Amino acid sequence: DITGDEGGAGTQLGRLVTIPPTVQNYVVPSLGDSSGQLLTTAASIIKNLPKRSGADGDRARRVLLVLSKGCELSVRNALGALQHFQCDPPPRALIDVLEADGTDRMIEVHRKVSGATGVGQSMNAAAPKSSSTSASLPSTEELEGMTVPQLKEELKARGKNVSGRKADLIERLSDINSDNVSDETDDEGYLYVTGEDSVRGLHLDELDTVICVGRPRGPDEYTHIAGRTGRAGKAGTVINVVTYEQATALTSWEKMLKVDFIPLEEEEVSSLR
Repeated sequence: DITGDEGGAGTQLGRLVTIPPTVQNYVVPSLGDSSGQLLTTAASIIKNLPKRSGADGDRARRVLLVLSKGCELSVRNALGALQHFQCDPPPRALIDVLEADGTDRMIEVHRKVSGATGVGQSMNAAAPKSSSTSASLPSTEELEGMTVPQLKEELKARGKNVSGRKADLIERLSDINSDNVSDETDDEGYLYVTGEDSVRGLHLDELDTVICVGRPRGPDEYTHIAGRTGRAGKAGTVINVVTYEQATALTSWEKMLKVDFIPLEEEEVSSLR
């Protein structure tokens, strides 16, 4: 890791975490130096981000907005501002998404939104997904050829109600199949908001864009922020919304981080792919 001071100079001790080479790091200078002006620029970027191009067509961006400690903005205030600017998708606090309906469901929801089996663990390196969400089901024709005990076993394995006639069981399993297809083809994006200190060890496997408001405290912190995207060989984008002075500090980290910070004007955001 790199241990950085408040000035962000940092001392390289042997890097354990690196920024994936598939990540493009951009710097967008804000016209003003205040926290409010930085957030206003970030909101404009969010509204102008194009859909993400992929092999299966275009889909909405999946965005994590990170508030640096230096910008002195709370998540609550940032959410209010982004809602005022009518950002879409509607912004949500990351911690609210993870906690969902309470601590009993926290890990379940964390798995759904981050592809992880637990905090700090990637699904790709962990145990297989539960059969209740990932195991493929027989087709409707195959379901009709199964016995009632077999149908009940399929439902039981997925934590579903096993009561009713054979037709009811088949309909219930068919609904699960439909839900799975909908999940797999879902092209909806998201916009989560969190602070700089909460991203270390967090895995959001489908995250494609990180927007950092203000300069992170040091190179080590930047590595953990930028490293949230571009995983498993997928392309990732990090957009740093900073003052002109902070932009100079960021570019001084290029050699240490082994990345290039690409200047980007606000009006050029819509051309990103």
